[in-house]
Amino acid sequence: MTGAIAPWKRLTGIVRLRALPLALVTIAVFGIPSAELGAQPAPDRSAANGEVRAEVGVFLLSLPSSSPFIETDSNEALAGFLEHYDASQQASPVARLTVTAASNLFAEQGLVEARGFITSRRSQHANEYARTSDLWDALEAEQFGLTVEELRQLSAAEREQRRHILFRDDARLRAVIEAVRMQEGLRLAGWIGAIDGSPLPHTPNFAWGDAIRIDTKRRVTFLGGDALGGITLRTGARSSLVAYAGPSFMDLGQRNDIHAYEMTNRTPDQNFMTLDEVLDADYRGALVGGRVDIPIGGAVHLSASGDAGLYRLSGAYRGRQRTVLTSTTVDEVRADVRLRDTRLAVRTRVEVMLSVAMSEGYVVRVGTGFEHLSHVPIPEYASVGERFSDNTVHDGVRLGYRDAAAGFASVSVTAKF
Repeated sequence: MTGAIAPWKRLTGIVRLRALPLALVTIAVFGIPSAELGAQPAPDRSAANGEVRAEVGVFLLSLPSSSPFIETDSNEALAGFLEHYDASQQASPVARLTVTAASNLFAEQGLVEARGFITSRRSQHANEYARTSDLWDALEAEQFGLTVEELRQLSAAEREQRRHILFRDDARLRAVIEAVRMQEGLRLAGWIGAIDGSPLPHTPNFAWGDAIRIDTKRRVTFLGGDALGGITLRTGARSSLVAYAGPSFMDLGQRNDIHAYEMTNRTPDQNFMTLDEVLDADYRGALVGGRVDIPIGGAVHLSASGDAGLYRLSGAYRGRQRTVLTSTTVDEVRADVRLRDTRLAVRTRVEVMLSVAMSEGYVVRVGTGFEHLSHVPIPEYASVGERFSDNTVHDGVRLGYRDAAAGFASVSVTAKF
């Protein structure tokens, strides 16, 4: 299955990386002409007409999460979801480049600015979920005239042989299932079945009496850029206030490679599921904002900035799933789902920086900030209370939306020109 989705991943990866040069293009289009336009500075400006700031830091992005792995109650109704990866506050490196130049294109005290950023992270997650009751062992032992201890002392091959007998004997199996359904508070682990809504053979909740292991490889890439025009408003002898606005874009991509299997008496290639997912969010819009620069003393300045943007969000999901069940016969189910949707999204961002002029042409800054996205797409697989009994068709995966937040800290070097 991994091989099947690899071309898709390479394609989306190429498309996403092509978006990054947009920030550099805006630098070439706006920054260089602006430097020429600002070649004749206003009388009260410094000799420098612009600056280039290179920045590196850490980005703590907290994304919403969802899971196709569930626990059901004794009536095979969905009681909750099992987490298969940790999406909260995972740190990743971030790089930013900002070019600002004086320009009288908009006003006498005008400026243009191009800025871009990129951050990416990879992670691996392994989670095991054990059964919450010894009921299945007790019922299985009863069917074969054994004690629970005797049943657990059987080899994996012997127990598997007995399970084949149990699952082929409809009367025995119905008796066990009916006994399970009589238990209050029982929780059984599994997954929703096929992501397109079709049922799995025998039961979507495959791991009735067994623990499951979920291995997830995850990659997240977030990048964007802005092309801004602004005006500088003098607020004091040396302090200044800048207001700016312009077009903005962001791309947020998520990749999940998942393998889960029933682990009690089986190997990873028996009763297993693989799910390869690609979730892309493209934001296109505009933002407005401002920043203030206040001298503290000597070469030290304190700066604060904030902006808000409105975007058209285009969300796309691609999921490829393969499920193999070997409890009775070898049954294989495949599902391939593609989804697209659009929404309006709002992004807000604030940052505080402390800068020190190291020489006439260079400034070192340290900063920290916070940003918030109102809408991030996630796959939604099922609803609490939904029934997952034998051969039941359920709702397929769909796109949902939740918010996301990030904190960041960075250090930068600015060169004036």
